[in-house]
Amino acid sequence: MSKLYYISQGQTPEQHLINIQLVAENGVDWIQLRLKNHPNEMFLATAQKALEICHRNGAKLFINDKVVIASEVSADGIHIGQDDISPVDAKVIFKKGLIGGTANTIEQCIELAKKEIDYIGLGPYRFTGTKKELSPILGVEGIRDIIVELRAKGYQTPVVSIGGIEVEDCKELFSIGVSRIAVSGLLTNKSADEIKSIVNQVNGLIKESI
Repeated sequence: MSKLYYISQGQTPEQHLINIQLVAENGVDWIQLRLKNHPNEMFLATAQKALEICHRNGAKLFINDKVVIASEVSADGIHIGQDDISPVDAKVIFKKGLIGGTANTIEQCIELAKKEIDYIGLGPYRFTGTKKELSPILGVEGIRDIIVELRAKGYQTPVVSIGGIEVEDCKELFSIGVSRIAVSGLLTNKSADEIKSIVNQVNGLIKESI
């Protein structure tokens, strides 16, 4: 099982699907469809195709933001940002699946943990061009301090680190308690062999960090 969580990129829905298929076929088992600024009808059709690809390859599909669409296609999970629907309201619509949320501070993490979210997407680790409005950079020390405080307060919610992460960062992130590593540019537009190599490298680093 891979500990990578791929967040899709692409200039068109078709490119998103090509990238999703490549990572699903080469060992990534958590995949998020992040299709911004497209009509709901197009998003729905793309989500249905993405789900088929993921399930055919033993991967889970998460939908970014679009809770109703995630429910309609029976996705495996959703990811919601700070300015999106609250986890409490999301659970009313999306009843069967995992719910993740974005956080940048310990206060935001605690708020999400109190709402019994399934994972916290904590970041950014470093600068990334994937998001236009970037929260303050945390780095490894910031992520470690937040995880330590979160655990000290009794919250065991898994933490997924995100934001400009490279393969060489993964060992240290796993050693401080990160459960998964969310990546986008690291795997986008790569060949099957390149993706497989990255997945194998990360899996090897997990063993070294234990």
